[in-house]
Amino acid sequence: MGEKFQEWTDQELPLSAILDSATLYWFTETISKSLYPYRNVLQSPYHDLPEFYIHKPFGFSFFPNETTPTPIAWVATTGDLMWSRTHEEGGHFAALERPEIFLRDVEDFVATAWS
Repeated sequence: MGEKFQEWTDQELPLSAILDSATLYWFTETISKSLYPYRNVLQSPYHDLPEFYIHKPFGFSFFPNETTPTPIAWVATTGDLMWSRTHEEGGHFAALERPEIFLRDVEDFVATAWS
């Protein structure tokens, strides 16, 4: 798990942050649940099935160093995308790498969705 925190980020994370996250997964026994969304992702055409369309307003933050960067135009075809933002930095663990930026995105999305 630790190597993922190192490889999937665009900045070096402190060892304490990596250990905190690993410990949280360990004690809550949630590591398998965190991997669940990734199963069969390449073999299944979920994005083409109407029952997987997101019928609620949602937002999307694009971080360029994500493991599989997804264009906002594609994300918009998966549901009722009402807010998005593109960033110059950040990777798969954006909330850990850039917490202030990620929190601002969440707050801006909520403000838009609830206006």
